[in-house]
Amino acid sequence: MKVLQRLGVNRIPQLALLVTCCAAQTGASFQLADIADEFPSQGFEVEIAFWKKMFTGYRETQVVFHDRGDLRVVYEVVEFTRGVSDDKEEAKRQSKILKKKKDHVRELLVQMSRREPRSQEEHRIVTLLADLGHNPTPSVYRRLAGDLRYQRGLREQFAQGISRSGRYLEAIREILREEGVPAELALLPHVESAFQWSAVSKAGAVGLWQFVRGTARSYLTVNRYVDERLDPLESTRAAARLLRDNYESLGTWPLAITAYNYGRSGMMRARRLHGSDMLLIARHYKARRFGFASRNFYPEFLAAVDVVGNQRLYFSDIQPSAVLEYAILALPQSYPVTALEQVDGLDRATLKEYNPFLTSRVWKEGVLPAGVDLRLPPTAVAAVRDALTKARPVTSSFELASDGGMIYRVRSGDTVGKIAGRFGSSIGAIRHSNGLTDANLIVPGQRLRIPGAGASTHPRQYRVRSGDTLAAIANRFQTSLRELIHANGLSNPNRIILGQLILIP
Repeated sequence: MKVLQRLGVNRIPQLALLVTCCAAQTGASFQLADIADEFPSQGFEVEIAFWKKMFTGYRETQVVFHDRGDLRVVYEVVEFTRGVSDDKEEAKRQSKILKKKKDHVRELLVQMSRREPRSQEEHRIVTLLADLGHNPTPSVYRRLAGDLRYQRGLREQFAQGISRSGRYLEAIREILREEGVPAELALLPHVESAFQWSAVSKAGAVGLWQFVRGTARSYLTVNRYVDERLDPLESTRAAARLLRDNYESLGTWPLAITAYNYGRSGMMRARRLHGSDMLLIARHYKARRFGFASRNFYPEFLAAVDVVGNQRLYFSDIQPSAVLEYAILALPQSYPVTALEQVDGLDRATLKEYNPFLTSRVWKEGVLPAGVDLRLPPTAVAAVRDALTKARPVTSSFELASDGGMIYRVRSGDTVGKIAGRFGSSIGAIRHSNGLTDANLIVPGQRLRIPGAGASTHPRQYRVRSGDTLAAIANRFQTSLRELIHANGLSNPNRIILGQLILIP
């Protein structure tokens, strides 16, 4: 059994960055200029001020209508009496109101591009633009009409993020130090997920660091039973390595951080066109996917760093949650969940809380798979170890390999084709990974490594078309040629045939 050192004992204050701990303790004000060598903020003052206001000033019941290009241009703040968190009906109701309001303001701007202002509201917009140095010409009004957007206040969400962060923040900083990346990056989850380790975005990004399945493949285990994107600690190590890889490819932290949102290849393209100055890229780089979120990702991060560095000014009444202390017990065999539920104080809810990386399938089947490093309250370890010596191991069709890959135990009636279809792999890939000379010669109880299953619950498949090459397919799906070859067990990457089914990792 491996036991982790308890976290949070006589160590750095939970919400103090390495560069700001002294300021936090003495009450001195933190300045972004203090970290400008690695994280320059000059030129982003408007964007930083906007996001700081969103994080600290505007509440969930307030929605700000503004220009996406010049964040100083705020047309109106719509106030509601209720928030929309966990209230789908209220969210739908407010969405209709906001859409109607947006259409109204956009129509005003379009009309003002065609004629002189008439209404009091139109004159107010003219004054607003003039005060900010804009020359309100017809072309300016047309641009403003196209760049209108609205943003809901985030004060409650940011406060909740500060509270949640206490549970893992010290461990996160420790992992970042081990991986050789700046401690400030420990606050990036405020932007990504508000420190919700179970967060799932509309785009399918998951966890504290919002990994999409394709990116997670290179850094984490994601399969039917284990999703390390939901593990705050393993996902942090993966995020640190991804950010470090971005930095090594791009050369600056502003570019590396933006690449975390936009993608490394996209930022390399932006750097070729505009150089390494993130401010120039933010102002001049044009690409279909480089939208408002990507353009603002770096200044939004700086705003979060500034707010946390001066937390007493904005959230003096918020206290971080207690550090989670745990021990690790490696499971050499598969055991029923009920065997652990017999331990006093260790019900299923507690097991889920300590092991968020175990998927719903584990709890549905009621079997803890072999190879999993189970996290437990330190006080429960001895009792769990004793309970497992008395429990009867169960036969599971799944176990986790030491490298995070998936091992499947063949059952009666299985064929390689059925197994490949079940796990989104391919016959060729399974044969190659297991050294099978004949795909028909498998027997019950045989252990097979499932390529691709260690990274994706539902890998995509692509049928080869005329003119395709493996390199072109890899580029199309933003994966590497090496990964494509490995996932499909191809001995000759130059030999693919029309109609062949290719597994996309």
